[in-house]
Amino acid sequence: MTKLFYALVIATLSLPAFAQDEGAKFGTLEEDSDKEIHATSDTMEVQEELGYAILEGNVVVIQGGSKLTAKKVRAEYTEDRSEIQTIIATGDVVLLSGGDIAKGDEAVYEIDKNTITLIGNAYVKQGKDTMNSERAVLNTLTGSSVMTGRVTTVLTPKKD
Repeated sequence: MTKLFYALVIATLSLPAFAQDEGAKFGTLEEDSDKEIHATSDTMEVQEELGYAILEGNVVVIQGGSKLTAKKVRAEYTEDRSEIQTIIATGDVVLLSGGDIAKGDEAVYEIDKNTITLIGNAYVKQGKDTMNSERAVLNTLTGSSVMTGRVTTVLTPKKD
């Protein structure tokens, strides 16, 4: 067995330690949650009685230090219509937050579960580390992630 193989095994086994590192949280979504939401799109449909809104065409949503761009975004509200519960973005999805980047064909942000699921061509960049896969589920609070579908990872060791 080669040294490269051993290095890869050690790096893989240490992934949970990266996920528990306070710096591993994804972006600034938690800090931004009480900030104003600014959204622009070519069209917007609001179905208040059904509990959702759809923005379509060159969608840009900004809240604090977080920015979401996509071709289409659907915001689903809680049953009492007081808060957004789920955001579903499709088409060239890019989420920039606090220097972190997440991309995919589709993204589902379940706010109450603190998870972002990237589906199709999932890409995540945190610091110098990158991960590519077919599907990625990110926990925005803990920084943990689960990637499936031919995962490619580049981890850069931290230097003291």
